[in-house]
Order: sequence, then structure tokens, then C-alpha cells
Amino acid sequence: MRVFWTSEAFADRIVIWDCLEECHPQAAVRRDELLSAAADRLADFPEQGGVGYASPYPCGEYGVMINLENP
Repeated sequence: MRVFWTSEAFADRIVIWDCLEECHPQAAVRRDELLSAAADRLADFPEQGGVGYASPYPCGEYGVMINLENP
């Protein structure tokens, strides 16, 4: 399965980065690495993602949404 960031998801990723980077630059780096790793794992294990799941975070809620249909 191919995983890619939509423009909306990438924009959200930037918002999360900007929010964290202001007060804790190392946390911004770590959170971005975790988001990237989670998206990469979905290529091999798409069923591990929750449908409609969003995690609360100081910058709001975010989640990785997937479409299990192969293009």
C-alpha cells in the first residue's frame, strides 16, 4: 500500500510543528518523527490505524486518517 500526505495533512503537520517549536524545539522534532514513523508503518500494516481517531494535544487534536482502498 502507498501512503502519502495530503496537502491538508501536511499543513496540519506544519501547525503542530510551529506550535511545539515555540516552547520546546526538541519536542517538535520528536513529534514530527513519530508522525512520520506512524504514516510509514501504515503502508505495511494499514489495519493498525483507528477509524476517525484523533489524539488530544496542546495544539488541538490531530490524527492520521487512512483510506484502505488501493489506487
